[in-house]
Amino acid sequence: MNRTSMFGQAGLFPADATVDGSRQRRPGVARHREMEVRHHGTFIADHEPGVAITCHQVVPARRMVVAGLANGSVAVWRRKPDAPSGPGRVETKPQMLRGHSGLVYGVHVADEPGIGGVGGYLLFSWSADRTVRVWDPESASPDQACAQTLRAHGGTITGLVMAGGFLVTSSTDKTLRVWRPQEGRELMLYPWFNLDKTIHDSDCWINALALNPAAEGGALYVGDEQGTLSAYRVTMPHGSGLHLTKWRRHPNAHVLGITHLVVFPARHSLATSSYDYTVKVWDTLHGGALLSIENGHKVRYTAVCWDETHAELLLGDELGHIYFWDVPSERCLRMERLAGPGAIPREGAAKVTAALASAAKAKAAEPAR
Repeated sequence: MNRTSMFGQAGLFPADATVDGSRQRRPGVARHREMEVRHHGTFIADHEPGVAITCHQVVPARRMVVAGLANGSVAVWRRKPDAPSGPGRVETKPQMLRGHSGLVYGVHVADEPGIGGVGGYLLFSWSADRTVRVWDPESASPDQACAQTLRAHGGTITGLVMAGGFLVTSSTDKTLRVWRPQEGRELMLYPWFNLDKTIHDSDCWINALALNPAAEGGALYVGDEQGTLSAYRVTMPHGSGLHLTKWRRHPNAHVLGITHLVVFPARHSLATSSYDYTVKVWDTLHGGALLSIENGHKVRYTAVCWDETHAELLLGDELGHIYFWDVPSERCLRMERLAGPGAIPREGAAKVTAALASAAKAKAAEPAR
């Protein structure tokens, strides 16, 4: 659900490409990512006709949903606190943040203490146009919602994590870049990020990042297009910035490129998904693989989510299936077909809710282990 289209020196998505019209055939990983938007992108028909949602984040604490679009815009929906129950509680017209010139690859709402912003939070978006934009959706003027644009990468930006006020970004230019917040701006409304260092440890595109803050000093996990899983120790010696030190490397973690990384800090585990039709669960303490889940339909897993309450791994694939895996017992509790190939229908959320409810009932009916 998070990304698509063509890698290149100018980024992923040519300026004249569309997500609902004719396309040129694109090779390799690019073709897989194009299909991901075609099969799983939802459409904002009333506000951005024919434009696919390429990534999103649900922020319950802020009562909002943020979505990146294939045309470079970012949409923000808020829930009305005083409206009656039902669909009317969600704003029908999203706030549109415009500025990227390419497909939006990812979004992240940061509300750490002291982050700044009118509402006490900032929104980061990264794109095929090789930039990261820092937004304040609560800005009084839409023209001033973009607080900063970060430029340094030479390719599509594929990931962003925040650690101790610093930013780490990854790209198809084969680098990681660390961005330091400028000192002396603690009382300013917004931080200002400057490029601190560039790390050239990869010989191929970097596809995904994940931060495990629960590890000793923190750990950064990196997945690349060759299926290699790398881990870095994250340290912040007093006054000397953020340092990334090579820790572990699994060159054959997957046969093909890694697409998603999800950390389960309380379980000391990490899930990786790949173009090889598998999801693997790793032990972050010792580095070994705990579980490998191959898709029986021979399609990619496009969504990976962890439910800490029930110790369940929720997976979605290209054919519209959702799977509920009990990780401790290493078995699939339930599989539901939510949608056929193509855009997920409007009633998709209701079907997900029904699937979750039925799975919960099935789990409750099971004898205690």
